[in-house]
Amino acid sequence: MSVQYDLVIIGAGQAAAQCAIKAREKGFQGSIVVIGEEAYLPYQRPPLSKKYLSGEITQENLLIYPETLYQTKNIEFRLQQSVTAIRPDNKTVHTSQGDTIRYMHLVIATGSRPNRLPESVLPKLDNVFEFRGIEDCHQIQDHLKENKTLVILGGGYIGLELAAVAQKRGLKVIVLERAERILQRVASEPTSRYIREIHQQHGVQILENSCVAEFHYQENQLTAITLESGDRLELDLMVVGIGVTANYEIAEACGINIQNRAIWVNELCETNIANIYAIGDCACFNLDDQFTRLESVQNANEQADVVASKINALEAKYKPVPWFWSDQYNLKLQISGLGRDYNQVYSRINAEKGSASFWYFADDTLKAVDAINDPRAFMMSKKFLGKEVNNPSVLADVNVDLKAILV
Repeated sequence: MSVQYDLVIIGAGQAAAQCAIKAREKGFQGSIVVIGEEAYLPYQRPPLSKKYLSGEITQENLLIYPETLYQTKNIEFRLQQSVTAIRPDNKTVHTSQGDTIRYMHLVIATGSRPNRLPESVLPKLDNVFEFRGIEDCHQIQDHLKENKTLVILGGGYIGLELAAVAQKRGLKVIVLERAERILQRVASEPTSRYIREIHQQHGVQILENSCVAEFHYQENQLTAITLESGDRLELDLMVVGIGVTANYEIAEACGINIQNRAIWVNELCETNIANIYAIGDCACFNLDDQFTRLESVQNANEQADVVASKINALEAKYKPVPWFWSDQYNLKLQISGLGRDYNQVYSRINAEKGSASFWYFADDTLKAVDAINDPRAFMMSKKFLGKEVNNPSVLADVNVDLKAILV
């Protein structure tokens, strides 16, 4: 079957939902279709490893927008379908259902996928999971039983969020990180140390600089792992959280420019092929003269807004001020900026209030801040990113008010 839409969006996540809705809000009158591989309307992924896994919110609460809103705005969904090819020469995409869909504007919002261990290293087993979507969450929930032992492979934010939820459910939790410290790729050493201590206080065992030498399994169940140190860890289930990879392959196959294993876009979120855009986790762009890919709600929403403006002939350019967040136990971690290209970190810790903030500087220029239970530090820092601060070492003194320092 051959059909035509004015706006075709590949992928049905955060960026796709926002792009479709924003396009309508900005005046787009043409037909819109969103094509997604999952069986669900676009939903929020960050709460999966937090409030959804813990049972605090329902599946309905995860939806970015209710189905009735899409219907009201005449946005069509083709779920449980994938796009198998993009043909820019005749402006068509081909689907797994055998359909050919013509487009006027095409937006690639294919997101990312979890990195997997090769099957030669670890075959698919009934008690080994990844963590990316609702179905992953449902499978893990069924195994979170009190007094069971959970091993989490990877000490990133999602793994640590999962560790906090599992610990509250009464599991014995072990986090294995092959790098020298948890959060090494995304946070400073003082931030890692602070969060590590919180997890250890809750009884989570964190093993850094630890690699698996052998997996032991029988009857399709992982039963234990042996570390390179020789230690053997018995377990009941394992979650693999070793990062994600952008879904860029379908774009690369049709001649779209790829950089650092992601779809390269300019400040208008345009690819190198006319009328094709990329947004969200699958896209990378130039930020501070570096190819950058942001895995965040902020990035998905703002890039979607830029594309919605562009297809409505409205002026907009993407100039991000990155921010992220993570919830672990009673900690609310809010991050502004990107913790890279820094040479100094000032720690501002208030043990009495249970709050902390870590300020990343390149000399006297503020690059990023990790604020823990300190929303004021987070909000103020966003205004000063990229600016010089006089005598930033004073930040380490919690008795000096931030307003007296950030002037």
